[in-house]
Parts: sequence; structure tokens; C-alpha cells
Amino acid sequence: MVQIRTSNKVLAALEPVTFQRLLPHLEPVGLRRKQVLYEPDAEIRHIYFPETCVIVLVTMMQSGETIESMTVGREGVTWVPALSGATTMPCQTMVAIDGEALRVDVDHDFLAYLLGASRQTVTTLTNEFAKKGYIESDRSITVPDRTRLERAACERYSVAAERFETVEVVTSRGR
Repeated sequence: MVQIRTSNKVLAALEPVTFQRLLPHLEPVGLRRKQVLYEPDAEIRHIYFPETCVIVLVTMMQSGETIESMTVGREGVTWVPALSGATTMPCQTMVAIDGEALRVDVDHDFLAYLLGASRQTVTTLTNEFAKKGYIESDRSITVPDRTRLERAACERYSVAAERFETVEVVTSRGR
């Protein structure tokens, strides 16, 4: 069994067996200050788990000024917008402090891992959903009409969405 140590608090909090299943999908990457990871509305292709770097999400105001809307260090992960069902990043995401991160490609292999299915099953379902127009798929997946996809999922989506709405995030500073 491959062993790896991580300073990322999200990964370190996983059960050892879960972390070992995720391990083949993790890629160590070096990130440079001011390196842009996502532009606004870009598809989420990678998830970053900072080890020694700091990543910020920057929002452009109507005036043209920018504000830092979120800071992600070794306690977090960059894919937070996806928890609400987003397939794109709502703002620019860039590196504030050089360092290392572990990166996961959001591809069929990773989706198979998340779903507990084979890659072949994910590819077959992706192709079927694309033929029906629920998604667009090339190297990544885009949802052109979220409402239509939610209707196709029937009750499955609404039950899962309701459960996520009840989840409270607790940080080291409280709620």
C-alpha cells in the first residue's frame, strides 16, 4: 500500500482507507505566486488541496476593483463552489503564496471514484447524458441547462440537495 503524508487538513481528516482510495488520483504540483488557476466562469477541471501554498478567490466588483472573497490554505480545498452544485468557478482563483499542493483532475476516473463505479460506466452514462442534451462533454463536463438535468434526476437530486443545505461548516474559529 502506498503511503503519503499530507499537511492538508481536509485530506488528513479522511479515514485511512478513504485516503488510500483517493491517493492514486492525487498529483503533487508546485504553484507560483500570481499563477491563475481559474478565470471567472471557467469549468472546474482540477481540485487543489494546498499543502504549503495559499490560494485566493478574487471577485471583480462592478467598479472594476477586486476583493479577496476567500483564502484557502492547508485547512481547505479550492472546490468549495462545487458543493453547491456549481460546475464553474464564480471568480478568479490564483496563488497568493508560492508552495506545493495536491491536485485532482476532475475527469472520468475521478468521477468513477466519487460514484463508486467503473470508469467504463461513467463514460457510458456521460455519453448517454450528452446524447440527451443534459450535459456537454469533451475533456470536461458542462451542464448547459441545470433545471433540465435536475428534472431528469427526479427525486434523487432534490433529496441530495436538501441534505447538503443542512450541513453546517465549522471552522477553528467556530461557525
